Amino acid sequence: GIYKSTDGGDNWTNMGLRESERISKILIDPSDANTVYACAPGKLWSDSEDRGVYKTTNGGQTWTKILKGSNPSTGCSMMSMDPKNPKTVYAGMWDFRRKGWTFRSGGDGETAASASGLFKSTDGGSTWSDLNESTAKGLPAKPWGRVAVTVAPSNPNVVYAFVEAVPPKNALYRSSDGGRTWEMRDRSQAMIWRPFYFANLIVDPKDENRIFKPDGPLVVSSDGGQSFSGIGNGAHGDFHDLWIDPTSTDRVITGDDGGVWYSYDGGNKWWKGENLPISQFYHVSLDNDRPYHVYGGLQDNSSWIGDSEYPGGITNSRWENMYGGDGFWMFVDPTDQNYIYAESQGGEIGRVNRKTHETRPIKPFGRHLGYHAVTGGVIIGELVKRVTGKNVREFLRAEVTGPLGFSHLSYGVPPDEVRLVAENAVTGPPALPPYSWLLERSLGVSLRKAVDISNDPRFLGSIVPSANVLASANEAGRFFQLLLNEGELDGTRIFDRRTVRRAVAEQTFLEIDSIMGMPVRYGMGFMLGGKWISLYGHDSPRAFGHVGFTTVIVYADPDRDISVALMTSGKPFITPGQVRWLEVGRTIARRCPRVR
Repeated sequence: GIYKSTDGGDNWTNMGLRESERISKILIDPSDANTVYACAPGKLWSDSEDRGVYKTTNGGQTWTKILKGSNPSTGCSMMSMDPKNPKTVYAGMWDFRRKGWTFRSGGDGETAASASGLFKSTDGGSTWSDLNESTAKGLPAKPWGRVAVTVAPSNPNVVYAFVEAVPPKNALYRSSDGGRTWEMRDRSQAMIWRPFYFANLIVDPKDENRIFKPDGPLVVSSDGGQSFSGIGNGAHGDFHDLWIDPTSTDRVITGDDGGVWYSYDGGNKWWKGENLPISQFYHVSLDNDRPYHVYGGLQDNSSWIGDSEYPGGITNSRWENMYGGDGFWMFVDPTDQNYIYAESQGGEIGRVNRKTHETRPIKPFGRHLGYHAVTGGVIIGELVKRVTGKNVREFLRAEVTGPLGFSHLSYGVPPDEVRLVAENAVTGPPALPPYSWLLERSLGVSLRKAVDISNDPRFLGSIVPSANVLASANEAGRFFQLLLNEGELDGTRIFDRRTVRRAVAEQTFLEIDSIMGMPVRYGMGFMLGGKWISLYGHDSPRAFGHVGFTTVIVYADPDRDISVALMTSGKPFITPGQVRWLEVGRTIARRCPRVR
C-alpha cells in the first residue's frame, strides 16, 4: 500500500491502496499537500482491479481511481505533473504480466492488442486524453509495451516519453507543445535496452534539454534527447533512479544495483554511501562456529561471509567476498569447515577454499559437446509440448503446414517416408587442422560423422526442432514468401503481422558468428543481411533467412520482393564448389533489381 509520514520519516502510517501490491510514482500537488496522485502498476502475477492512477484530496483518507486500463492486466507505469499547473498530469499505462517462464511487456500474445498507452489530463484527472499516433502526431504506432513520461519543470511544454514499440519505432520521444506533437529522438542501445526493466526519465529542474536515463549505464543528454553519453563510470551499474538538487543541479544522487551514489559535479565523479544497510540478500545460511558466521548471496553483488557479532560492532571490513556473479545460495561444507559451496546465475556452482579463495567449478556438464541447434531445439520442443499439449511436429502441422496445404515441411519424417529424403554426402577434399578442429568444435563431431548422422533413419524420424527440419525447396521458398507477405500466403493468414516484424527486427549489432567465422546481424529468429557483408548477396540489408547444414540456405529479401531456397545434398568443407555455391546468392542479388 501507500504510507505517509508527518515527522520527516521517523514514523509511517498506512494510508490505503493495500491491494495495489506495487506503486511506481507518487505526485504531491505543490499548491495543496492534501492532493496526492498514486501511480500503481499493480500485481505482477495476476489480473487485478487494484491498479491504475489514484487520487486523494484529503491527505490519503480516501482514494478515487481516476484512470484505469482497458483490461485487468494494465496499470500505471509512470506519471508526471506540470509543476506550474498541477492539474495537468501525464500518465503512462502498461499492459504486463509475469509468468513462471516468461514476462510479457505489452499484449498477451502477438495477435492480441496491448492496452498500454500515454494519457494526459488538464483537469486534475477528471478527464483524460489518449495520446497516440492519431491524436498526437509523431508518436509511434501501437501496440506498445512500457511507457515512461516526464515533464520538464523549467518549461512544462517540453515533455519526454520513452515508448517501448515495435522496432525501429522504440525510442525516446520529445514534445515541445505539451504533447500535441512529438519528435523521435534517441534510440541508442542504452536507451532501448530492456525497456520492461529500465524505463525512467529525469529532467534537470533548470534545463529543459538536460535529461537523464537510468539503464545498465547511466546516460545523460544535453541536447534535448538527440544524443546521450555515459556518466556512470566509477559507480556499480544497473541504475534505476536519480534525484537532482533543484537548487544546485550539479548535485545528483543515484541508486543502482550497488547502492546509493553521490555526485557534486553533475556525474563526473561519484562517492558511494557506504553507511546505508540496504544490501538485498537472496538467501542466507549459518555455520556452527561460536560466534557463528552468516553466509549469503547479494543481488548482483556476489556472495559474502560476515560475523554475527564482533568487538566494537560489525563493520564493512568484517564481510568477506567469496564468490562472484549474482549471489544466491552459499553453504559451508558440513564435513570440512575450510570449504564452502556457492551458487550464481546460470546454474553456476563452485567449491571455494575458505582461506585461500581457490575456486573449483563443480556444475555438472554433459559428457559430449552438442551442436547448439540440437540442444536449443530440444528446449523449444519441450516448451511447445508443455504449453499446447502437442509435440512440435503436431503443432506445426495443425497451425502452419496443414492450413497452407504443405506436404513435406516438418520436423523429421514418418518412417515410411525416410526413403524419400535426399541422402547427404561429403564432397571435396577432407578438412585439415586447424579447420577440422574448429568444425568439430562447432558441430560436436567431425563433418563426416555429422553427415552420417544426418542420413541415419533414427535421426530423420526424430523430432528435433532447429536441427532436422525437412522440406522441399518449393515449400521452403513458399514459407519464406509467407514471411515476405507478413504472415499471409494465398489468402491464408498464419501469423500476425507483428509476429513477423518482431522476428526480423535486428536484436544485435554486427558480430562474428563463431560457427561460420564471419560477421552476421541477428534478429529474434533469423540471420539478417547487410549492405556490404551478407549471406544473401551484396546490398541486402533487409534480407532475412537462415543457413542450414553447410549447403542449405533459405531467405527472403523485401527490397527485391523475392524468396529463395537453395538446397544441395553435397556437403563440402572448403572447395571451389562451395565458393561457387555461395556465388549463386550473389548472382541472384545482382540479377534481381531492388524494387524498394
